[in-house]
This record gives sequence, structure tokens and C-alpha cells, in this order.
Amino acid sequence: MKKWNWILFILVFVLISGCSSATGAGNSGSKSKKTIVVGTVDSWNPYGFLDKDGKPTGFEVEVFKEIGKLLPEYEVRFELMQFENLYVSLDSGKISTIALQAERNAETEKKYLFTDEAYSVLQTKLIVLESNNSINSFADAQGKTVLVAAGSGDAKFLEKYNEQHKDKPIKLEYVSDPSTVVKSLVDKRADAFVRGDTAVITYGDAYGVKLKAVGEPIQNRKSYYPLAKDQAQLKKDLDGALHTLRENGKLKELSVKWLKNDYSPK
Repeated sequence: MKKWNWILFILVFVLISGCSSATGAGNSGSKSKKTIVVGTVDSWNPYGFLDKDGKPTGFEVEVFKEIGKLLPEYEVRFELMQFENLYVSLDSGKISTIALQAERNAETEKKYLFTDEAYSVLQTKLIVLESNNSINSFADAQGKTVLVAAGSGDAKFLEKYNEQHKDKPIKLEYVSDPSTVVKSLVDKRADAFVRGDTAVITYGDAYGVKLKAVGEPIQNRKSYYPLAKDQAQLKKDLDGALHTLRENGKLKELSVKWLKNDYSPK
């Protein structure tokens, strides 16, 4: 009896050892996915917002989902937050990049690594209610209240404009929640806001108001993904995916779907 107990013990031990070795080999042979944490906002329709099921969607989100399909070695995760927290989160390492029309210029390139490939072209203007005929230029906006995103390139442009027109500056009001700007115009708490000219259609559809873009463009610029300076490999991978999406027409398709026009880079 003892002999059979020993044989049974040995068989069980061999089976367990064999299973353990197979599991170990499988783990060592498979590479774990790297994670890209994408920071964006949850209340800027159509760029980044929550759908009826509470899931992130919008132009920015859907573009990065397509990037994720082309980079199977990465897992893409979205982190939603207020606009003013995006760069703080990138600086602290909480997120890997920002998907929100980020501007690449000599100043920002001192601090961040940017993709070489752009994913959209943005032309920012003063946006007013269609019924507002009093503002047709920056000069018309002097002494009036204009809403602008805090810390943005548009804000810096208008601040510089005010330095050059100290006798009658534009009253700048900084906002972090893009969804409030239209209501501020309708409620007459502001006279204009600064956004891409896409806002005329997209905001009009989203909030049920008629808008128009006026005056000269504040900026004509392309949008890129900013990264920490040590993320050269991620930059290379994102550039490869963006090149493919530009060439196969997916960026154009998403732009037309979400922004109602082709704002893809050529």
C-alpha cells in the first residue's frame, strides 16, 4: 500500500512540475504590452466628451483608438481631466501624451518631444453668435469680454495684443471647461470666444445655436502629440501610425465625421 502511495505522490509531483514549467515558459515567451495613457478632456464636444454610456469619445479619442489598432504592442488608456491639468499630468508622468490640439513651437519644444507627424490643422478665430454684428475684427472686440482657454497659444496671442493696445484692451476671461462658452454667449455674460473655425458647425450642432467666425485668423497651426523628452521610441511609433492614417485617408474620414470638414494634414 505504501508503495502505491509513493508512486501516486511521484506522479502528482511530476504533473505539477510539468504544468508549472509550461506556464513559466509561456509567460517568459510572451511580451507584456506597454501602456500609453492619453490625457484629454471629457466635456469638449466634438473633440473629447463622454457618450450616453459614460465612455470617452470624440475626434481626439477616436483618432487615438485608430493609432492603437496600428500599434498592438501598446495598450491605449484614456485619462480624462480639466484642460489646465493636462500639462501638469504630462510633467508628472501621470499621462504619456495629450490629445487636444497641442501646439508645437520653439517654446514648447524646449520642454517636450513632439511627433513629427501632425494629425489635424487648426485655424483659430473669434467666434460670436450669428446675430452679433458688432464684432467683425479684433478692434471691434476691444473693451468686450472674450473667452479663451487658459495657458493656450491663443491666450498668449491675445495677451500680446492687449500689451500693444493698453489704451483699450480686450477683456479676457480664462476658461477651463469648453462646454460653458456657448452658454456664456447666449446668457450675454461674454461677447465672443476663441476656438477653431470648426466650432461654428460643431458647437452649433452640439448646443443648438447659430455661430459665425469673424476677423483674421489668430493662428494657423497643425496639432501634434507632446511627449516627455525621454520617449523617443514612443515618438517613432506614433509617427509611423500617424503616417499610415494620413496616407490611408483615416484622418480625413475622422475629421469629416467629427469636425464636419477635412482638417487633416496634407
